[in-house]
Amino acid sequence: MIELHEDIRRGIAFLEAVPAGARDRELPVLFVLHSFGVSKELVAYFGLMGAQRGMRVILPEAPGHGARAISDPAERALRFWDILCDYVDELAILREGLLPRIGGGGVALAGASMGAFAALAATARHDFVHATAAYMGTAYFRDAARTIFPPLRRWRPELAGEHDAKLSRIVDYDPSARLDALSAKPLYLWHGGRDDVVPLADCLRLASDVTSRGAADLRVEVDPEGGHRVTDAAARNGLNFLACALGRGQFLDT
Repeated sequence: MIELHEDIRRGIAFLEAVPAGARDRELPVLFVLHSFGVSKELVAYFGLMGAQRGMRVILPEAPGHGARAISDPAERALRFWDILCDYVDELAILREGLLPRIGGGGVALAGASMGAFAALAATARHDFVHATAAYMGTAYFRDAARTIFPPLRRWRPELAGEHDAKLSRIVDYDPSARLDALSAKPLYLWHGGRDDVVPLADCLRLASDVTSRGAADLRVEVDPEGGHRVTDAAARNGLNFLACALGRGQFLDT
């Protein structure tokens, strides 16, 4: 049995999934970060599957989404990279606000698409992150911003200076500038071979870069037929990887 709770801390709404009767017990902690334009409820299956593996799963809502939604889709798209950076910052704020409940130990992260971008950035920035599962993500923000929601609506080489100026904030969040920190932590990477949003090449590039830096624990899975969507097998494999990284062994679904 699983319990699912709605809560809010420091203005950040989130769902919390735990094994039944275990909300007040000490449990390994997993934060799940959702993708752009959807809701925390849409990734609640990660909460169910994580709680089945003995974890406390926190699913925070991203800035510009849910109760804080930016109503104009075009405006929200232009703010994609700021939303992403704010998501990384809010993860630390929420974790601090939840310390009395979750304790001060290491936590794991899982994220898909924008959530994977944020998970990789947070893993590189925050010491409290112990292990991460990134689905369909990239660690190369400044390169990705030319094709994924460019701040000028469309990438144009003649406006490269203006483009880069609008992205000045992401320089400090770009995981590719902190690859040594990423390499030091257990990392599960999953990508679909037919992803038409985030190129598979970004996943393979990251795997190569962290391997060359002596990756502590790296697992890479590619589904040749997969698109920009987390498969059931990928979700299960990533959660098993994180459960093991948190010292909980490989839990079976119940």
